[in-house]
Amino acid sequence: SPSLNLGMAISVEAWILPGGSCEQSRVIVSKNDEYALRIDKAPEGGRISFFPHIGSPAVSWEPRVSSKEPPTPNQWHHVAAVWDGQTERLYLDGKLEAEKGRTGKPNPNPYPVMIGNWEYPSCHGTCFGGVIDEVRIWRRALSEAEVARHFREGGR
Repeated sequence: SPSLNLGMAISVEAWILPGGSCEQSRVIVSKNDEYALRIDKAPEGGRISFFPHIGSPAVSWEPRVSSKEPPTPNQWHHVAAVWDGQTERLYLDGKLEAEKGRTGKPNPNPYPVMIGNWEYPSCHGTCFGGVIDEVRIWRRALSEAEVARHFREGGR
């Protein structure tokens, strides 16, 4: 649905219960070449990262925002990624973990949103090991207060 395209702002939220570390990245939510929220593979630190695929004239995944530490395995976490057209932000359990300035033009595509995996056939082994619940995608940037409230209201 076009309503799930990046637009000029987006927020992606989910509750996750990750398993142990993995040699491959574990996708939480992705939309092919448009945006991705994932747990990086162990060699990259195993942290949660958000990649809006934007840029002008060259489209790029980097820079990404990443959590300070990997999520605790076998424990529920609330994760939220926000891009407001100017800045990427990543929240873990209601608290801001990282932010980076990032401007550019979005790279919309017709591919579906995937929960727990990539659309790419070549990305075998990137499915999420654990449980993903209560995914929300917003076509606007959530405020820090909204993210904190969603965490406090809980779902887990």
